[in-house]
Amino acid sequence: MKKFLLSLILLAAVLAGLYLASPLYAVNGIRTALREDDAAALARHVDFPALQDNLRAQSEDFIARQAGPVIGDSLLGSVAMAVAGHLSGSLIDYVATPDGVGVLMRGRVAWRQGTASGLELDKPVSTEPAPDPFEHAHYRLQSHDRFSVGLDNPGQMPVEVVLRRQGLSWKVAEINLGEQDQG
Repeated sequence: MKKFLLSLILLAAVLAGLYLASPLYAVNGIRTALREDDAAALARHVDFPALQDNLRAQSEDFIARQAGPVIGDSLLGSVAMAVAGHLSGSLIDYVATPDGVGVLMRGRVAWRQGTASGLELDKPVSTEPAPDPFEHAHYRLQSHDRFSVGLDNPGQMPVEVVLRRQGLSWKVAEINLGEQDQG
């Protein structure tokens, strides 16, 4: 009886360890896919509909905060916000792809800022491998089905990647851009 009880406790400990390590396995798959620039492998770790919803909500919130209450009250302001919302929706459709997810996780943007002559494009693509965005990451198990990774990208925008449990696997459901609480 003691052997059976000891075996049962050992089995429970192994299963609990596997359960707690499973999001790290998914993060390792994402990290490897980014390092090898493998879009198909990265896509296996992303819930694109959930990610689109998350990015769309962030975009709408950002536009509303930038516009302020005065713009939303006028007819012209409402039209401008609708156009901005439509344009951001098109951008989100591009960003919620394996290539776009890789760009977001690295904290990079496609352009720096607009100039009088148009957009000033970012530096040309380098032949050097991109830095590992998970090198100085902060990991946090927030609940039984939510795991977050805070990515500190030196010189770039901080990013929080949120994975959600889907059955036995974990998938990226949110990429939160900007300041995060790393506590």
